[in-house]
Amino acid sequence: FVIEPLLRVSVEGEVRLPSVYSLRPETSVAQAIALAGGPTLDARVDKVRLIRTGGDILVDLRQASAGATRTTIRSGDRIVIERNRAIFRDIVTPAVMILGATAAVASVILYNRHP
Repeated sequence: FVIEPLLRVSVEGEVRLPSVYSLRPETSVAQAIALAGGPTLDARVDKVRLIRTGGDILVDLRQASAGATRTTIRSGDRIVIERNRAIFRDIVTPAVMILGATAAVASVILYNRHP
């Protein structure tokens, strides 16, 4: 029998399979993200947050020489990939939906006031 210690690490945000994973101690941040299915199309891969006791570490997945390939995980780490901002998706669409709902409610109220 070979007993190998595994570390519990949370991979969250814009990855295909966000979850808590049990990984080998020599696993890098980039490998942990790959095991979580990799980043989604909306992922902000230039600012991945590695949250651990002692503070946050920002990792850029776009640069092979950056910390993503060299920084290994520790037990209890949280790896968070945030979503890219999109003005149309994040601002315009919700505003149009709110305006449409408001107009619909106003038309019902105005229609019912005048028989």
